[in-house]
Amino acid sequence: MAGKVIVYGDSMSQPSRAVWWFALLAEVPNFEYKLVQIAKQQQLSPEFVKINPLKKLPAMSDDGFLINESHTILRYIADKYAKGSSWYPSDPKGRAVIDMYLDWHHSNLRFGAANYFRRVFFPKMMGKPVDTKGLVPYEKAMKTALSTIETHFLGDKEFITGSKPTIADLSCLCEVKQLESVNVDLSAWPKITAWMERMKQVPHYNVVNKFFDAFVAKQKQQEQAAANAKL
Repeated sequence: MAGKVIVYGDSMSQPSRAVWWFALLAEVPNFEYKLVQIAKQQQLSPEFVKINPLKKLPAMSDDGFLINESHTILRYIADKYAKGSSWYPSDPKGRAVIDMYLDWHHSNLRFGAANYFRRVFFPKMMGKPVDTKGLVPYEKAMKTALSTIETHFLGDKEFITGSKPTIADLSCLCEVKQLESVNVDLSAWPKITAWMERMKQVPHYNVVNKFFDAFVAKQKQQEQAAANAKL
C-alpha cells in the first residue's frame, strides 16, 4: 500500500494552489491536502517547522520524505506519479522548454506580481493606505513579466510551451490569477486573458480555486458596499 502523501498549503498561496492542483491531476494515491494558514502564522509553528525548517509554503511529505519549493515539488510529482505525461515529459527537449519557464518564473513574474500583491492587499486588509511610491518598481516588473508571457511564452501558442498545458501553466496561472484580488486590469494582455479562460477547463480548476474565488467575490462586494456608502 502506498504511503500517505500530504501537501501542506494555504489556499490563498499561489504556489500552494499550483502544487495541490497537480497532485489532483496526477491522481497521487493516498493524497491529502492539509491547510496551513499564513494569516494565523501557522507556518511558523514548531509542528510545521519540522516539515519545512524554512517556514515556507507549500511543502510535501511523501511517506515521510519531506520536500519544499513549489517547482521542485511539481517536478517530483511528475517524475513519481505522472512519469512520461505531457505535464512534464521524459523527453529532454520537452522538459527543457518547461524548465526555461519555471526557472524564469520566480525572478520575473513572481518577483513583480507577488510583491505587488502583498503591497496592495495587506494594507487594504488592515485599513492602511497603499505606499504607491514603493509600489512602482514591482508594478513595472509585473507588467514587464506579463508582456513577456504575452509575446514570448504564449505568442501564438495555446499554452505556455505548446498545444497542451504543462506544470509551467499551472504555476503561471496561479500567479497571474492572484492579481484578481488587487484589481489588476489584464485587458492589455489579450493572449493571457484568453489563455486563462482555457486554463479554467483544466480538471480540478474549480476545486483548488474555490476558496480564493469566494474570497475575491466577498472582497469586491465589500468594496462596492463601501463605495455605495459614500454616495
